[in-house]
Amino acid sequence: MAIFNFVFGLSLIGIGFLVRHVPNSIAGYNTMSAEEKKKVDINGLSCYMQRVFVAMGLTIIGGYPLLHWIGLTIIAQSLSIIVSFPGVGLILIKSRKYDKNQTGKGRYIVPAIAAVALMSIIGYGLYPTSIRINNDQIEFSGMYGTKIKVNEIEKLELLNKLPQIVLRTNGFSMGNVNKGYFNVDSLGRCRLLVNTLNSPLVAITQKNNLKLIFNLPDSIKTIEIYRKIEQLVNQRKLRQ
Repeated sequence: MAIFNFVFGLSLIGIGFLVRHVPNSIAGYNTMSAEEKKKVDINGLSCYMQRVFVAMGLTIIGGYPLLHWIGLTIIAQSLSIIVSFPGVGLILIKSRKYDKNQTGKGRYIVPAIAAVALMSIIGYGLYPTSIRINNDQIEFSGMYGTKIKVNEIEKLELLNKLPQIVLRTNGFSMGNVNKGYFNVDSLGRCRLLVNTLNSPLVAITQKNNLKLIFNLPDSIKTIEIYRKIEQLVNQRKLRQ
């Protein structure tokens, strides 16, 4: 997650310099006629957008380790979304000030909404899966989350490494994060909730042969979850 925030922050800074030095890259402005462009203060608009994008990027790069350091881990994990929404909103609102075209008031809305939606999906996908365990059920929340009853577990394993992913059939992949349904070498179709940079991984095979593989950012917590599930499964077997 730290790598993603660093790269995402750098990308925002890069976008800031791009729109400043290549104004025609600004969505909405690049589709205007020559006459409409004359009514846009492109120097003011590009300068403003650069400042906002650079500020967002620096906030994410610097804020992530700081929030982790003071113990606000959940806020740190969501920082890219927390910063992106108001940042894009500011650009959307303030851009009207630089556009004097009567038909131009809403031309930046669609690109802004698309940008926010894309950032939200990426942030949601990269947010680590959280796990809740009770006596009867294990609940995985987040993108492609699910629930598994303890009495449905046929096999539980601790893997040092994820076998090679052959094919993504329905899922989210970015960098080392894979969530959703994938065909995995030697295992077949699996639901993955993993970051392949982290190890170990927990593999659950259900009685209907469905497989789920997951891990957490902290390897110690991954092993703790594995031990808790193992204990519940063993207790269930003793009661049968």
